[in-house]
Amino acid sequence: MARHLNLLLLALCVHSVQASMAAPQLSRRAVAASAASAIAVAAASPTSAASPVLAGVTPAKALTIGEYVRDLKSARTAVQALAPLLDGGVDNYERVRVDLRKPPANGIRKASTKILAQLEGTNLYSEKSAQYEEIKTSLAALDDGCRLQAKTPPPQLVAEAEKLATLLDAFAQGCGATEE
Repeated sequence: MARHLNLLLLALCVHSVQASMAAPQLSRRAVAASAASAIAVAAASPTSAASPVLAGVTPAKALTIGEYVRDLKSARTAVQALAPLLDGGVDNYERVRVDLRKPPANGIRKASTKILAQLEGTNLYSEKSAQYEEIKTSLAALDDGCRLQAKTPPPQLVAEAEKLATLLDAFAQGCGATEE
């Protein structure tokens, strides 16, 4: 519904501009007045009111959260891309450790803490904090498992990478960002 109102607003503005170009009797003031009235109608509409998806989160915070959720999703993709390297065995473990420290995978902690900062004071904060602790534990287990001294079998590390990807999905879910 809000999309339709925005399209209607755009059509009214375009029509006003076209009318002012076609009919010289319309002044700039008339065009501005028609655009202002269209904006007022759209703003008064209950469907166009900026209501955050998350309870207790302002629209600005929701926008910030959305940016960091995208960072988490790209980090999840990077973690999933590590599975073939982990299947390759011990020879690739050092490369996996290096890849965990390069973008976008290295942004997991920053994005998570920024989201938590925006959620502070909401009912989601405690749930997301617990999920973040699990993410940190899984990330450390994956990194430590790739140390040559650890001698962790590849299937166990692949499972840990999948677990980390699942935890990242769970953390991002419910943060108000749309699915891409």
